[in-house]
Amino acid sequence: MARHGILAAWAEALDMTDAAALLRETLAEEKETDLLLNGPATSTLDVRFGGGATSAAADRSRR
Repeated sequence: MARHGILAAWAEALDMTDAAALLRETLAEEKETDLLLNGPATSTLDVRFGGGATSAAADRSRR
């Protein structure tokens, strides 16, 4: 994900607006996928370890 963010910023600096938009779209999709994939894992950790993981997942979803 970091790579897409860096490349998008670089594309914007070089006035490559089409490339920047595509990279930002890809970054948003990757963030959404990350949340979807981490949700089951963090909820499982929450049940096993008493609640700490859910607050971390909530923090990530607010970003």
